[in-house]
Amino acid sequence: MPTIHCNASKSANGIYPFNIIFFVPDYSSLGNLQHLPADELKIDRAFVMNLPDDKQNTAIVGAIINLVHNLGLEVVAEGVETTAALRWLREEGCERAQGFYLSKPMPAEAVCRLDAQLGKSYS
Repeated sequence: MPTIHCNASKSANGIYPFNIIFFVPDYSSLGNLQHLPADELKIDRAFVMNLPDDKQNTAIVGAIINLVHNLGLEVVAEGVETTAALRWLREEGCERAQGFYLSKPMPAEAVCRLDAQLGKSYS
């Protein structure tokens, strides 16, 4: 079953966006995608961490990004740890990424401060 997270902040239209951590090995079901209200889908780090060198993962992640976009959702790649992986994901159209390459884990308060400092210019 997918894990569903509600972001702490409302989007511009006043709606809380939903994130679905869906493509986790052994727990994915494409049939569930059509029944869950979501704004974005997160790809598990198990698929992302060896990009772009692992040809099977590039095929899988590329297909996931295409599918998710065709469903009108945005993509978050989890576990980005290299420049090459981030570059490949951007080229494939992935909207967001998270991982040690971008930042170490930090408390929510620190994320909010960083968000305010950047003025969301990183999006």
